[in-house]
Amino acid sequence: VNREERKLINKVFDFSETTVKEAMVPRTEIVGISVDCSLADVASAVQTHGLSRLPVYRESLDEIVGVVYAKDVLNSLVDPAGFDLAGITRKPRYVVDTAKLEDVLRQMQKEKFHFGFVVDEHGGVEGIITLEDLLEEIVGDISDEHDEEVNEQIAPLGNGSYMLDGGVAVRDLNRRLNLNLPVSEAYTTVAGFLLSEAGQMLAAGEVVPFNGHVFRIQKVEKRRIIEIKLEKVETAQENA
Repeated sequence: VNREERKLINKVFDFSETTVKEAMVPRTEIVGISVDCSLADVASAVQTHGLSRLPVYRESLDEIVGVVYAKDVLNSLVDPAGFDLAGITRKPRYVVDTAKLEDVLRQMQKEKFHFGFVVDEHGGVEGIITLEDLLEEIVGDISDEHDEEVNEQIAPLGNGSYMLDGGVAVRDLNRRLNLNLPVSEAYTTVAGFLLSEAGQMLAAGEVVPFNGHVFRIQKVEKRRIIEIKLEKVETAQENA
């Protein structure tokens, strides 16, 4: 078995154990539109973001109307009179955040949909998941694109220290640096792990020690952890 085949086999095994929450596009990154938007606004959103599907909501993402397809928006441009966004919006499909990816893939195949809203136990929208996301989980790592993204999120600083993007996945960080950070359904990113570990909101300059390492919060925007410096304990003590 060559290197690429081995990577694919490993990805298939990972796929069966990975939950939707680990692979979804989180709520904070969802690009959606209000059901009250005009045709011009919808067309502009499609063009600006280059997306083939957009979530449609009423007051907020917790009031989902459905999904509008870019091709349906383009068809509406041919005859814009009487445009009604709700009329071309397709009904929403939902998946549970704790579901395994292989189960969601089966659900998509059975119910014939490619775009799902991820909900938590209380019914709140946590993110979105697409068929493309699922396929990316299997084959994406074989290409260099995912590796390049992770490289950008985990930047070496020398002396065993790294600058981390708060959004880097715990599983990617564990694979890259062999940190053995605990995996939990409560979080998927290193920022989420640190908040869980600290048990409180974190501000720039605060430190979270874990297993011989120190995570130093470097940058926070609107309560969101953007950058983290990772150091070994001895290095952190030398720099203190």
